[in-house]
Amino acid sequence: MKDAFKEWAVVVDALGAGDQILIIRKGGISESRGGFKPEHPAFLLFSTRYHQQRESVVPAAQARCDELAARFPAPDVVRLESWAEAVEWRRVDSREEVPSVARR
Repeated sequence: MKDAFKEWAVVVDALGAGDQILIIRKGGISESRGGFKPEHPAFLLFSTRYHQQRESVVPAAQARCDELAARFPAPDVVRLESWAEAVEWRRVDSREEVPSVARR
């Protein structure tokens, strides 16, 4: 496997532990006109602290942010411990289109 999904360390940790099974992505400035589309059905999870904001995760996960930061590898080390598989994806244009299970 050579492809990876770069995401906040706390999210990668939750995905790897099975505590989270869903990711909702907002299109960014680097997205093409068609928006985000997964290019690979399976990929490594690349944990990063880049742009991670402790206050932007649910309160129950904020302590986990602190724990992960304390043991995050040195800048010259890349640690890939988990992988994921995209079994379904869809574009949503409003909050109402998000399945209710994802809005908890």
